[in-house]
Amino acid sequence: MANFDEKMLGFLQISCTITTTYQIIFSIFYLHLPIWPQLLFASLIPVAILTTFLATRKKNKSAIFLFLFFLFAHQTFTFLFFGQSHHINLGAVLMLGTVCVICHVLLGFVWGSLATVSTSVVFLSKLYLGAIFPTFINFPEQSPPNLLYTFLSVSQPVFILNYLCYRFYHALLEEEKSKTEINHRLQKIVENGAEAVVLIGMDKKVFYADAKSKKLAFNFLNIELLEGDDSEKYIMEPLKKGFNENLALAFKGERIVVERKAEIPGKFSLWLSVTYSPLYNTKGKIDLVQFSMIDITSLKNARDELEKSEQRWKFALNSSKDGVWDLNLTDNSIYFSPMWKEMLGYKDEEIKNTFSEWEKMIHPDDKKKAEEEIVKHLTNQTDYYLLEHRLRQKNGQYKWILARGKIIERGNDGKPLRFIGTHTDIDPIKKVEEELIAAQEKAEKAAEAKSQFLSTMSHEIRTPINAVIGYSNILMRNSSAVLNKEYLENIHISANHLLSLVNNILEISKIESGKITFENREINLEKLVEENLSMISLAATEKGLLLKKGTIPALTEYLIGDPLRLRQVLSNLLGNAVKFTEKGFVELSVDIMEETAEYIILKFSVIDSGIGISPEKIDSIFERFTQASADTTRKYGGTGLGLTISKRIVNLLGGNLGVKSNLDKGSMFYFNLKFYKGAPLKKEEITDNTKNETPLTGLKALVVEDYILNTKIITTFLEMWGV
Repeated sequence: MANFDEKMLGFLQISCTITTTYQIIFSIFYLHLPIWPQLLFASLIPVAILTTFLATRKKNKSAIFLFLFFLFAHQTFTFLFFGQSHHINLGAVLMLGTVCVICHVLLGFVWGSLATVSTSVVFLSKLYLGAIFPTFINFPEQSPPNLLYTFLSVSQPVFILNYLCYRFYHALLEEEKSKTEINHRLQKIVENGAEAVVLIGMDKKVFYADAKSKKLAFNFLNIELLEGDDSEKYIMEPLKKGFNENLALAFKGERIVVERKAEIPGKFSLWLSVTYSPLYNTKGKIDLVQFSMIDITSLKNARDELEKSEQRWKFALNSSKDGVWDLNLTDNSIYFSPMWKEMLGYKDEEIKNTFSEWEKMIHPDDKKKAEEEIVKHLTNQTDYYLLEHRLRQKNGQYKWILARGKIIERGNDGKPLRFIGTHTDIDPIKKVEEELIAAQEKAEKAAEAKSQFLSTMSHEIRTPINAVIGYSNILMRNSSAVLNKEYLENIHISANHLLSLVNNILEISKIESGKITFENREINLEKLVEENLSMISLAATEKGLLLKKGTIPALTEYLIGDPLRLRQVLSNLLGNAVKFTEKGFVELSVDIMEETAEYIILKFSVIDSGIGISPEKIDSIFERFTQASADTTRKYGGTGLGLTISKRIVNLLGGNLGVKSNLDKGSMFYFNLKFYKGAPLKKEEITDNTKNETPLTGLKALVVEDYILNTKIITTFLEMWGV
């Protein structure tokens, strides 16, 4: 169609120009008309070209009327000035008219019936005009120029009018088709939308209703919604409130939005957002109102939950008295809540919502730490931002603040956009902490003074006790009187008990104050076991107990550890086993639990056939000053510190002291310790582990002691041993 139009427009422009030019030349040189008609016809040439272009190209109504006027004027002047003294045969005119009619009919099949009718009307009008004014179409002779002029005069305007009518008819069809397509698309848009739409006229009649609104009417009212019915008939009960008032306001140009709850008990309920929107016609008048409804149940529920959550959040913040900050990282702007400012003694308007305000307030000593923590969180090194820092108050003093925050929004590139958090006033807590630290330091100093006092006093107490023990020992060796010897033995036992008590108190004091130290030295396991058994053998023999050495691994390397503390633990366990066993045996065994090229884990076990421990007392025997029962304390004595000290030492060495016991059947105390392997044992230490003590006869000794009585005691013993 576009190619056809372009060709026809070009043809019309060319033909109009040629025809008009020919007619003017013909009238000037052939008909010998006066000068003024010639000038008039000459002026019509550009007018013909311009009007043809405007009428066909621009599709402008004014141009089309101008073009028709030009054709009428052109033909009128032609008839007026060519028909007075010239005559033409009527048959020639009829022949030309017949040819034109045939052409018009053929064109009518192509362009439509409207073009054919218009052609016939125009042609008949020209014939009618010729019949009324016969002289208008009389030419002098039937020469070819005359015939051509006549044909062009008759057919050209008719041809152009046919084309213009076709264009007008075609435009009407296209416009109607376009309107139909637009209406179809608009209807689809409405149907595909989420809203149910009803158009209501000024008479409150339903002008249009989409499928969703009809479905709502059927579900709620069980009736069919029809165009032309009264709209109030279809308004559900919850929507009737304010319907007429809102409809009237919409017809006045206002847009009304309300929320209503529609409910059928036992079936369903939903929230609807109802909108009254005025619709204007082409004259700018409101003739319809769009009554639309949309289901907002899920949105309403979500909004209610959000409001509840916000209420809880506000309640929590108001109850906790926390301040809120919200940092926009794109422009470095920040929001401080009124509570945030009030926490520092400011009113809301006294602090600007800028990041620089916070930078001015932070304590200089805390600024670097704060910046580091912020950078860590912004770069995803931490899950949360957490910082204790000090901020300057309005009165100039600093207050301790706990800041907590988190990035809650990031861009597509992963960069943080929004950083939100809270401030908590921890100044009272910090003051309590400072008081606690001061109290702790004071307590530590007191404990240190106490430890120093105990250390000093233990030395002062042990010194005379050692003298008592020493002299009683000497007297027992040299006294012949049985009674005196018994008294001396009692003195010796009491003094040893007192010395053991002082040693245990001093040891537990060291452990609790953290002053106990450990060494890493070479340990000959076989030798250490023999020494511990030897130390307890006399007490076991006096009670008639069998002292057994269980399985002891034959190691070829030294163990690296603290022999003094290991010997102390084994001595305590063996001493307790002998003390609480009346008959039977006491056994010490060592087993390998794990061994590598670098280390070995050993299990030490002390087993006895003594009084045992009841199940309900097992957990308490490792507590300070605690034994299995008061009867045990009265019968066997002791301070209840030995097991406590042993357990603490084993724990500090990396192990754990445990017990298995049956009442009246015996007990087993055991612990595991890890030792790293040292140098290989010397050959003589491997082959001979029970070497006799070297005789002291003939040796010399230098005695250094600050207590003169102890000096005499040591000297006496050395002389007894042959020194």
